[in-house]
Amino acid sequence: MIARRVAATGGLLLAALAAAPATARGVQGWSQLQLSGRVAPGWTLASDISGRSATDNRNRQLLLRFQAGRALSDDVTVWVGYVRAETFNDDRRNGLEQRATGQLDWSAGSIGPLDLKLRTRAEARFFRNSGNMAWRLRQQVRLVLPVSDSVDLSGSAEPFVTLNRSSDAPRTLDQLRLTATLSTKLTDRATLDVAYYNEHVFRPGRTYVNNIIPVTLAWRF
Repeated sequence: MIARRVAATGGLLLAALAAAPATARGVQGWSQLQLSGRVAPGWTLASDISGRSATDNRNRQLLLRFQAGRALSDDVTVWVGYVRAETFNDDRRNGLEQRATGQLDWSAGSIGPLDLKLRTRAEARFFRNSGNMAWRLRQQVRLVLPVSDSVDLSGSAEPFVTLNRSSDAPRTLDQLRLTATLSTKLTDRATLDVAYYNEHVFRPGRTYVNNIIPVTLAWRF
């Protein structure tokens, strides 16, 4: 019964993903489904699918991510991965960005009642329509407050820094993302996250400010 409820929730998320209008503005919705699990001692595989409604600087998008992680200790995990992000354009060929990623996750201790989590991600970004390649570094700092055995509150800040600029990545400080998230443990294997993202996207002559509500169902196998 629990598995059916989780599967139904995932189906609703994917239906919302498909129905997201290309003209949506103001507050945007992201529907996300994540799967992860240990496949060998110290090794984890993870994947997720994310449907993202349109913003002022980007049309509707579908993002797929695949990662393999190796635990170096109880607190540190390294990941390598691949991301495919397709943008659905009305007036031209769809945009396609592919990324090769490397990532370091670190549980860095606590500050009073708050747990400190750090995530460093390096991305090699390949753009189909222009043929450009850009390197980007992302550093997330996240504080987590356990509220109960099944509920956590967290907040994070994450700058996106371009290391070599191009027409697809024209600013060194590409983005700044601030988040607040409520995480609820549904079962021993499933978690539901409802969040708010305040996203600043920096472009020549203009800064776009996006307000995003991501809903994420995470399932661990």
